[in-house]
Parts: sequence; structure tokens; C-alpha cells
Amino acid sequence: MKADSVFLRGSYFIENWEIDLAALRGGEVFNTFLRANHRIPQVAVRDLGNVIADLLTRPQRGHQVVECTGPTELSPGEIAEAMGEVIRKRVKVQQLPTSSATEALTQFGVPRPVAALLQEMYEGFDSGHIAFESPQTVRRGEVSAKDAIACMWHRVAVA
Repeated sequence: MKADSVFLRGSYFIENWEIDLAALRGGEVFNTFLRANHRIPQVAVRDLGNVIADLLTRPQRGHQVVECTGPTELSPGEIAEAMGEVIRKRVKVQQLPTSSATEALTQFGVPRPVAALLQEMYEGFDSGHIAFESPQTVRRGEVSAKDAIACMWHRVAVA
């Protein structure tokens, strides 16, 4: 007898931008290794938690892969716009070369093997190699980028 199984694949977490949001306390430049105008799937962790709760409280038989993302795909430029709305200042996007990610991240204390994997992830997003397995069955959340950023800003502002 095979056990029931669920594999949950969350897209890029909007909360990954929190460190960049914190940097805006003292400046107005939003740095990204992703193409500034390239939209990618992003999800707020609150939406991911809601999907997890649903999967645990309404289990299904068999094997399933559940892919979860936010209400819409977003570019780093759109994330910067949402940040600007939340913090009430103009945010400038600075697109850094993806090829420089490993070196830049290691300078900030990220271990080299992890920094290299992050660079590979950025390259995968920009090339389109990171994609949903079954786009027709993706579960979309409800939390907007602006709402997720507002929650992050509240944490960052009181820290």
C-alpha cells in the first residue's frame, strides 16, 4: 500500500525582499540581481500557510503536487513600486549583473556555496527555466505584494 503524499511547491517568497526593504530606511535604491522588468511568480508566506492549513484539514488520497503562488506574477520593478507606496518615497531600481551575485553575496557574509546557488536561481528565473510543473493547477493566494510589504515594513520600522 502506498502512502498518501503531498508535495507543496511555493514560488519565490515576497518576504525574500525584506532585507532590501530594510535598506530603504536609509536610502532610495532597490538592488536586484533579477531583470527589473521580468515578472516571476511570487507568494506571501501567509498565503502559503493558508494552503498548508487547507491541505492538512482536507487531505486527499494519493499523490499530488500542489504549486502555490500569489495573485499575480510580479517584476522586481513592481515590487519596488509597491515598496515606494508603502514607505511613501520614490524607490529607484538598480539592476545588478546576475553574474556578479556570487561575489556580491559572499561580501555580505553569505557562504560561497549558498551564494552560488542563489546566483543559479536568479539565472533560472531570468531564463525561464524555473517554472511551474502544472500551470493549470496552480493555487493562487490572495495577499497582494503591497499588503505583504506593509507587514514587513512594520517589522522593519520597529526593529
